[in-house]
Amino acid sequence: MDDIKSKVQFVANLYKSKKLFEAEKEAKKLLRENPNIVFVYNILGLVLAELKKFDEAISCFERGLKINPENVDNALIYNNLGSIYFHRDNFFEAELCFKKSLEVNVKNSEAMNNLGNLYIKLSNYKDGIDRYKKAISINPNFFPSHYNLGIANKNIGNFDEAKIHLEKTINIKKDFFSAHRSLSEIIKYEKDNNHLKVLNEIYYNNKIPKEKKIEIVFSLAKANNDLKDFGKAFQYYKEANDLRKKQVIFSKEEVEYEFNSI
Repeated sequence: MDDIKSKVQFVANLYKSKKLFEAEKEAKKLLRENPNIVFVYNILGLVLAELKKFDEAISCFERGLKINPENVDNALIYNNLGSIYFHRDNFFEAELCFKKSLEVNVKNSEAMNNLGNLYIKLSNYKDGIDRYKKAISINPNFFPSHYNLGIANKNIGNFDEAKIHLEKTINIKKDFFSAHRSLSEIIKYEKDNNHLKVLNEIYYNNKIPKEKKIEIVFSLAKANNDLKDFGKAFQYYKEANDLRKKQVIFSKEEVEYEFNSI
């Protein structure tokens, strides 16, 4: 038993380390030897999804679900299966999977959050916001739901509520830079603004690679624009756009796939 546990952990570590091809190989080998370990089907499905082998990932998740309907790991599988359907715009199946995940584990904040994302995608803000709040009630420090709640409220004009949840996101996870930029868009900056001080601290932190600071640089550009320091704002906008351009990789194949899908 201990040997099997160590092998499962080994596969999980390969996945966490993004050694995807090796993780796929070892997970399949482990399942050939021990075909009833539900958790390994979940890991393998995640690996296959990251390798963009989506049909194979769906098949893997479904095989795992058939082993034991009462297994608590089914909550993870249903949630991850729902995520694939969601990204394929199969919203009916996605909703079913997220709800089944919550039936297995009512305290699955990630599945509750994903259900919220689904409703927001369908422009059902009332139910989406409700699910984000429920995810937070399950886990008050679940920062993705605080962030999503901030963005949802920002989109419908509830800026005070949006500000509360974006600030909460940053308090929980300071290096979630998208939250900083979203917050910057609803703040009217003044010279002694606390968030501006935080932005500068991050910007001048040499331990953080420059390419990861794009959202921070855009935020500083907006802040300096508010302060009417237009020269500095322009410098930040240029720096941010130059960094963004380095990350843009045009793929003819992906564009053709998108148009064919449409």
